[in-house]
Amino acid sequence: MISKSLLSAMVLASALVSSCNAQTNSGVSTLNSDQIEVAFDQAEALRRGGVDQTDLQLSLEIFERLAAQGNARSMDRVGLAKWRGKGTEQDIELAEDMFRKAVEGGHTKSLINLGRLLGETGRGSEAFAVLQDAVAKELKGAELVIARGHVNGTFGDLSDPQAGQRTLEALAAAGDTKASLALADALRGGASLAPDPERSLVIFERLAAAGNANAHYRVGTAYMRGIGTEPDLERAIAAYKASAAAGRKGALVNLGRAQSEAGLGSEARATFETAVSLGIEKAKFWLARGHYDRRFGEASEYARGAEMLYDLANSGSQDAAAVVVKGLRKRVLSRRDYTRLVSLLKEGVANNDGKSVETLVAFYRLYRRAPQNARELRRDLLDMKGQLMTPSVFLAEKIELAADVGPRVERWKNVDTILSSVDGQLYARGLITAYKADRRAYTYHLQLNLSKRGYYDGEISGWMTARTVRSFRSYCVSEGIDDLCMHGPMRVDAVRAMAELWG
Repeated sequence: MISKSLLSAMVLASALVSSCNAQTNSGVSTLNSDQIEVAFDQAEALRRGGVDQTDLQLSLEIFERLAAQGNARSMDRVGLAKWRGKGTEQDIELAEDMFRKAVEGGHTKSLINLGRLLGETGRGSEAFAVLQDAVAKELKGAELVIARGHVNGTFGDLSDPQAGQRTLEALAAAGDTKASLALADALRGGASLAPDPERSLVIFERLAAAGNANAHYRVGTAYMRGIGTEPDLERAIAAYKASAAAGRKGALVNLGRAQSEAGLGSEARATFETAVSLGIEKAKFWLARGHYDRRFGEASEYARGAEMLYDLANSGSQDAAAVVVKGLRKRVLSRRDYTRLVSLLKEGVANNDGKSVETLVAFYRLYRRAPQNARELRRDLLDMKGQLMTPSVFLAEKIELAADVGPRVERWKNVDTILSSVDGQLYARGLITAYKADRRAYTYHLQLNLSKRGYYDGEISGWMTARTVRSFRSYCVSEGIDDLCMHGPMRVDAVRAMAELWG
């Protein structure tokens, strides 16, 4: 049911839009300043949910009409909508144009949004110049944005992580909550600063104690994933609940995930359903996946989850498409679904979306009705877009392909070459993938490694001979792990032991 405040706002906003249309079409003078202020405030309320609910499309329509009449603040809001794709299709070029026009029209605050957009689209030096201009004009928040850019490496060679950290430290000491959050984010890892997740969590917890919804959310993530602390699902759940209660409704998605991981299936389902009812898009995927993967225990409905995932994939969800591809062996796609899914994934690949690359590669590997040149398509994707993939997934797919193409000895050599190029956890993932993809390739690699260490003097054949087994056992005894190797080199626990030793 639409609330009275929303209904009255929509009626007034619609009347203002109609008035703008009528005056524009008739050539009569534009709205006066008072009318523009009223229209802007109503559009802003619709954008932010200040009237109980949001209506981004109506909000954008009003802003566009006001922008057409020269209102610079409205140009900024149109730019924001086009930049983020809120209530409209994303259009980065138009967003940039609107921000520049807003600045020319006197709304200098748009310099900050323009700088952020330029930074996000890889134009670091331009972003730096624009944000320096914003700082020189003493625009509120400009120092914070440029400091974030420094610690995140947004400005390329112009980035100065230490200078950014100093600015964030100073702003945080002066009581700037956003600066404290930015500093803690940078210290958590993934930025240009040396990671300090323990200090990061201390900052988040201090801000959470003051009631900050975003800090509660980050505390929840820290305890759910063990970032700067030991994993603690109970504390994660409490933090996500606090975040949602403090106004960050999107925290309900991670709350449901944490409840699911904690075995609270029915509670997780109820949380996701509440999030869906609030219009949180990501919740649809997690509700569908919860049913499909039976994460809700007795409250799970597998068939419902499968249909929801297919619907989401067909409507453009990359996450749903990835789950659908992984489950292809459980269901045959119709030609229409096949065409739509491939089209969706190719669209993501064209936009350099790593998940789309991973999913399309897996699709060509798994789906029996894929084109006859599926192997070539896989190889081309890995060659051209592989660096966009998660390193461990990229490695696994390279090994899968190497084990699938060419004469058998050549395949084994290719797999060995790939494994020999990595170490650590990547090697461990790769060795297990090779073991599952081609036991002969695994055996070939095993013989080579035993030979290099002086334990095997037979032919490198890829055949699991008695000599290979004896050499393997001798090596395990020398390393003190014969309890893991006593059943032979083809057991998973033995493969993992080799992965740890040789990684």
